[in-house]
Amino acid sequence: MQTDVSRKPSEGVRETALFLLILAAGAVLYTYRLSWSDIWIDESCSKALARHSLADLIRLIAHDSHPPLYFIGLKGFMSVVGYSDLTLRLFSVVGALGTLILGYVMGQRVFGRRGALVLTAVLLALPMPALYAHVARMYTWSACLVLGVFLTAVQVGRDSRRMDIVWLGLFSVLAAYTHYYALIAAFWINFCLLLYLVVQRNPRWRAVVLMGLIVFVLYLPWAFVLGSQSATVRKDFWIPPVSWQSVAECYTRPFGGFYSLNALSWVPIVAIYGLTVACIVVVLATPKSEDRLPVLLALVGFHATLLSATVISLSVRPILYPRYIMTIAPLLAVPPAVLLTRCRSVWIRGGVLAVLIGCGVPIVFSETKFSYGPYQQALRSLAQRHPEVVKILHINELTTGPFSEYASGTRWKNYYLKNDRASWYSNMEMFDGATPVRDLAAMTEEREVFCLVEFSGFWLNRPNIDLVLSQCDLIAVENAADEKPYPGIVLKLYLLRARK
Repeated sequence: MQTDVSRKPSEGVRETALFLLILAAGAVLYTYRLSWSDIWIDESCSKALARHSLADLIRLIAHDSHPPLYFIGLKGFMSVVGYSDLTLRLFSVVGALGTLILGYVMGQRVFGRRGALVLTAVLLALPMPALYAHVARMYTWSACLVLGVFLTAVQVGRDSRRMDIVWLGLFSVLAAYTHYYALIAAFWINFCLLLYLVVQRNPRWRAVVLMGLIVFVLYLPWAFVLGSQSATVRKDFWIPPVSWQSVAECYTRPFGGFYSLNALSWVPIVAIYGLTVACIVVVLATPKSEDRLPVLLALVGFHATLLSATVISLSVRPILYPRYIMTIAPLLAVPPAVLLTRCRSVWIRGGVLAVLIGCGVPIVFSETKFSYGPYQQALRSLAQRHPEVVKILHINELTTGPFSEYASGTRWKNYYLKNDRASWYSNMEMFDGATPVRDLAAMTEEREVFCLVEFSGFWLNRPNIDLVLSQCDLIAVENAADEKPYPGIVLKLYLLRARK
């Protein structure tokens, strides 16, 4: 790859201006219809945790299935900007924009200024980061930190400065504390870097080993929690068994919508993977190419993480799920960016990037109409049609979390049925507005009218719906069909009267 040493200052100014244009486009894309949908269960968990004290937050998340750093950051962010659905998701937007900034600023030492610009353009073209900027979870931040691990690892492997190894260790430990896929990716990137340095007989391998030991010590306190979480997940978890279809979906989901591919998705799929194959061929055919290390680390970081999750899913318990790929999605942009930067024709490079962005942006715009459910709409319906109803019973977490958040500070009281036949995968203790009950007698009085909520078509804890219905007199069944056009989620509201 060409360096920027002999380039004119005006070219640097132009590329910086182009990056600012990309960043502005990202800001628009990442915030478009940001508060269109109600929050769903995972987002309601994020919002609920952000309200707790730091000590309680760590205690509660330790009994969930995630590391704590994102939630700590979210709590600090919301304590400054306020608590709302918009600010809740805005933190993810900051993570997505941070990925673009990191790719350009730190990417210049890896790819040159032009290459860093191309990298950010490819990142902007990927639909997945834009979509998950609309979700109040840790995915954009874990992706940003994994990209940081990758960029600093390349710097250490090439022309290491004293602080590079410090930055590599910092990004590695932050990634590990943000998402477990990021932990796996950071491990494989660092391990591959170590092997590379050993093979090259580069003495910096000792610094990488020392850095790895320090990161291990810093992560050790949470490693015991991870062991406890793993034991819980091993008993029961919601992710379905791994299949060839689910593996293939992990390779295609970065270019599609939240749950399916768009008709335009096949263009970037073919283009990105085609450019990746071409990049591998070109780099291998070029003696002593400086691009070998970044391409190698990007490929290993992505595919080894995916392979590790697949192996764990097949041997222990399924943990492979397409949306988790968001954590390593930026690594898919590296080989295409390397090849396009090598391209001498500005027209070809610009044309390919224009096609990628031209396909990615419409996908994002269409998917931002996605709605996670009519939770506020259902509560408005209850208030208008059945003002006598005060108590709401939930059978699974899909409705418990959002209802608890939206009913906070109102007259409604939310309960969830947690008996021996029920499965609850989130730590429901984080919701101050929801009370667990083992049976109806614990929440209702004789002949009291209450509402049972069912997420229509969802299988989890379905036998408990039949159990509750068998113990009550049915007054009415009403549907709260999502007023938003897509995907038309329906909540069933059972108006029931408790028997003796």
